[in-house]
Amino acid sequence: MAGTPVKAGLFAAFITFALFVIVINIQARGWVYWYRLAAGGKPAPATIVSRNPVTHNTCGFEFIIDSHTYRGSEQGCGLEVGQSAQAVYLPDQPSVATLRSPTSVLLLRVGAAIVLALLAGVLSAWRTPREEPRV
Repeated sequence: MAGTPVKAGLFAAFITFALFVIVINIQARGWVYWYRLAAGGKPAPATIVSRNPVTHNTCGFEFIIDSHTYRGSEQGCGLEVGQSAQAVYLPDQPSVATLRSPTSVLLLRVGAAIVLALLAGVLSAWRTPREEPRV
């Protein structure tokens, strides 16, 4: 049967991608979260109010919208307490906010899933034996 490695590669790529989609999107900050921030997020000046370098270098931040103070936290933050930052928040849910570029995070997460699925597909196709032609 010709094309068996290709079929195995496509199957492995599909399964790997599906698993990544499930694992990434059962988290609170899945693709929909980042898409909503990228598509409809608004910028707001924020101030770093706390740091916890032990917990994945997490920092807490505050920003004010319509005289209400909102707080958020971000892992991988290299800012110090008192520094200014740019938050991106959802106008209909200001408690949903980030200090990162939502577009960059979304592209990185989707791109990583695609690259890993392609890698799994190529490796699977490469490792699948080819049948010898019958005489």
